[in-house]
Amino acid sequence: MLVGWLFQSLDWGKVILKVQNTKGSALFIALCLQFALVFLDAERHRRILSGAHSEFKLKGVYPAKFLGLITGNFIPGGISGDAVRAYRLSQYNPEIPFSSVISSLLLSRIFGLICMLPLLALGLLSLNWDPSKIDAVEILAAFTTTLLVITLSTVLARKRRIQHSLQALVARYRYPIRKEWLQLVLLSFVIHFLNSLVVFTLCVGMSLDVMFMKLIWVTPSVGLISMLPISLGAYGTQDISWVELMAHENFQREALLGVSLLWHFLRVTTSLPGAFQLLDWLSQKNRFPVKLSASES
Repeated sequence: MLVGWLFQSLDWGKVILKVQNTKGSALFIALCLQFALVFLDAERHRRILSGAHSEFKLKGVYPAKFLGLITGNFIPGGISGDAVRAYRLSQYNPEIPFSSVISSLLLSRIFGLICMLPLLALGLLSLNWDPSKIDAVEILAAFTTTLLVITLSTVLARKRRIQHSLQALVARYRYPIRKEWLQLVLLSFVIHFLNSLVVFTLCVGMSLDVMFMKLIWVTPSVGLISMLPISLGAYGTQDISWVELMAHENFQREALLGVSLLWHFLRVTTSLPGAFQLLDWLSQKNRFPVKLSASES
């Protein structure tokens, strides 16, 4: 339905022309930045899980990340691939309970959400944002973001097993928590910054005069809305939210949609290494062997 709305409301001939005229150098730089994002996100998860289970040599963090990316292209919700990623990581590390793997992924996402809030505020303040000029799309984005955070918090609060696993994960840190958590917060800020830089590079390649500080809050807002499980791989939700949040800046909607399509292209391209992991995983007879903790068995 969302994709159908895009087809009816925009001139796709102009969209294709805009994409074709994108500078190849900008697309290459954006692709390199997107790969860096993938590895930094995997590194954040590796630090959380290995810090809690330093007695084990953690294996398969990066292959599992790529598998989660490629499966996430076909599953509703922007982070649905994390479930597949957790299962695969449990196969690589059978000595680590599955609940601990899932908890570490949740903790990684929580770090991302926490660090996203000051960036949203910084971006709005830097633009001399006037609350009296809020349009309907910005209200919808703020409402959706708030609803998503409340829903996630409620689910975590009600899932005692996950809550206990998170507490146990934090309690198992053998290094000074403040030092480790400071590094994770810094890493999360870098991830958000690079994500905005990827979109900014695509805009530059399409000759759109966009302020980078505008993208500091628009990009994470689009990411949050894309997490809603109402489309496959965020197709449609990302495009509509991005186009509507930027359209009131007097940019052509066709050019904005072209940026969003290239954004999809980058994510699909960086997930392609996961195709080998997916084929290997599907060829196994027992695809879901996970070690349950004592409380789960």
